[in-house]
Amino acid sequence: MRVFFGFFCCFLFSNCASVISSKEAPPITSVTVDTLLFETVSIRAIAIAEQSVFYAGSNSRIGRIDLVTRKHWPQTLPTATLTEFRSLALHQGKWFALSIGNPALLYSGPMDGEGCRLLYEESHEKVFYDALHFTAKGTGWAMGDPTQQAMALLKSNDGGAHWERIPEDKAPVLAPGEAAFASSNTTICSAGKTLWIFTGGMQSRVWRTNNAGKTWEPITVPIAQGSAMEGIFSADFYNAKRGVAAGGNYDHPTQTVGNLIYTRDGGSTWSPIDVPQEPGYISGIQFIPDCEGKEWLTVGAGGLYYAIDQGKQWKCLWSEPQLYTLQFVDAQTVIVAGKNKIFRLQLHRN
Repeated sequence: MRVFFGFFCCFLFSNCASVISSKEAPPITSVTVDTLLFETVSIRAIAIAEQSVFYAGSNSRIGRIDLVTRKHWPQTLPTATLTEFRSLALHQGKWFALSIGNPALLYSGPMDGEGCRLLYEESHEKVFYDALHFTAKGTGWAMGDPTQQAMALLKSNDGGAHWERIPEDKAPVLAPGEAAFASSNTTICSAGKTLWIFTGGMQSRVWRTNNAGKTWEPITVPIAQGSAMEGIFSADFYNAKRGVAAGGNYDHPTQTVGNLIYTRDGGSTWSPIDVPQEPGYISGIQFIPDCEGKEWLTVGAGGLYYAIDQGKQWKCLWSEPQLYTLQFVDAQTVIVAGKNKIFRLQLHRN
């Protein structure tokens, strides 16, 4: 294990887009980078709680890093073979981690200790779960690629203690080649009574329910789609009305058209965002807290990018490769993770 202490560096990039102006607050101009983890584990799912960052990754690994003391608690889950966990959620003092591939394995354990329990297992040659999420009311959801025609959906009505697969005839029926991406554990979002699930591939859509999954509304969106590795890879909602979804073409990461869409009406309609400074393929996107939904951060092929004015202007903050996912600690602090690494970034404004 190698954890680097005190590795701080401030990055000011002259080769990025021109400085962004904002009437409400000075723009973010640079980041200070603190390396929390540098090990052989690919990480696509992180969550923040109890002054700690929790992660799930490859090699059956999960872990927790205390953001104050920097103490690291790694744990290898007792899988029959080394397995990749790309979905992670926290709820009521417990972590929940879900694997990709066959069999699908959903484990849980205490956030403040060691140990785990296998809650759900599903075997099928096509099983592949992409994201895990708890709503504010404590309903657990997991979504994945279809094993037949409908989206694979798991639901827990008791805070994560028990999970069941939604019957095929009660789940959204997907188009041929429509699936999802396990890129950053951010293809499920919720706010109030609404839950959104995002798909990609040959057809990329937003699936919305306002009644806990009794009915689902498919919404077409103007984002890149039509091939296996195109579509929505990540999404976030600032509130019940303002949301953003991002992705593009994984096989053509420098493509800067058709990678971003935005909604102001809770996902009923979506508008494309195409600007020259756009960062290309995006693996993860999040609203910056306390910015009225006008500022975003993304990670993807080009590194860490910053958007203001709801995506009208962009700035490259850090060209670090192979970053997959991000989560905010507060408005000035964000955790980013990727291949063999986790960083804590401090955002600096003029």
